[in-house]
Amino acid sequence: MSTTTPTAQQHLHTAARGSAVTLGIIEILFGLVLGVFWLWGNLAEVQTSEALILSTSATLQFAPNLALFLQIGELFSGRLPWREFCAILYAWILQAVLLGMSIGAEVHFPTKWRRTLFVVVAGFLIGLNVIADVGSGSALGNSWQPWAFAGACLLSAAGFGLLALFLIIGGVKRIITGR
Repeated sequence: MSTTTPTAQQHLHTAARGSAVTLGIIEILFGLVLGVFWLWGNLAEVQTSEALILSTSATLQFAPNLALFLQIGELFSGRLPWREFCAILYAWILQAVLLGMSIGAEVHFPTKWRRTLFVVVAGFLIGLNVIADVGSGSALGNSWQPWAFAGACLLSAAGFGLLALFLIIGGVKRIITGR
């Protein structure tokens, strides 16, 4: 009976494969963590935008409120009072604009003036969103804290989703290919 012992090259290949799997899992986990913060940022942005329109911060929660996704269905139910309907619609459209600008920074329109108009209006709305975040963050303090809150919300809502997606896809590819 003949047995072959693994060569040094086979040992290196096995170690490299194990290392790639470990790095892939780390990438996926980090991507999932960023995805959670992306979700938090978007939900916080929706709440602060609604609070701006309704001129109240009584409904603000600093924890992710997944029930906010139910609002999208409520918009089509016809049961919302006009004031709430406007606030919810504004908040979700603003989030769509923010996500659209963060994911597709280059907007493709048939004419340059339409693209320019979209970017200017989107920039204005995102500016209002930052103002809403600063106003909501004033509950944290009155100096740098509201601006830090606004920056954290904007960064997480605008950038973490795409980064999380790239990390998760990269981690899966690393595990599959072993590189």
